[in-house]
Amino acid sequence: MTLVTDTYHFFLKDITESEFTYTGYRKMKRIERFKSLDLSKWEIQKVWTAHKNNYQVEEQMDNIREVKLTFPIDRNAIWDGNAVNSFEPENYQYKQDKIDTIINEVSLDQTQKVDRFFRSDPLQINTKISFEYYAPNIELVNKHEKFVKRFTPGVLDEPTVDSGYTLSIRIKSYKID
Repeated sequence: MTLVTDTYHFFLKDITESEFTYTGYRKMKRIERFKSLDLSKWEIQKVWTAHKNNYQVEEQMDNIREVKLTFPIDRNAIWDGNAVNSFEPENYQYKQDKIDTIINEVSLDQTQKVDRFFRSDPLQINTKISFEYYAPNIELVNKHEKFVKRFTPGVLDEPTVDSGYTLSIRIKSYKID
């Protein structure tokens, strides 16, 4: 049996490329994400749109709309992140009050944590955890996902095998124009 772990490190840069009005009234942002291995050469990786109104923030990425945040921000507020798409309902939740924090030596005021998924069976055979932190005027500043499946080969003394991934995105710096 071969156990392989791959680890990738790279930098992402998100830029609000433009703002426009869609269908006459929805103010949208076009966001471009660039990727670099060494901060010297940047290549575009993804483009998506975001819309914010008095009630929520929606993002449309890969043709899938999602409700990322709801307003007012209220501890224990729960909403369906998939309310604007055809996927099964997925409850997102604010579980704590806004906090001032430091991520990668970047001081951030009033960050808000959104718990997206937390599912794990008693034996931790299937684990699905995801949360995001947002900061005012900066948007996403921290993201963590862990989707793991465990299984045993059924042979005495053979190790338990994990398949899946862990993703971590953390702010390194930001600039507001």
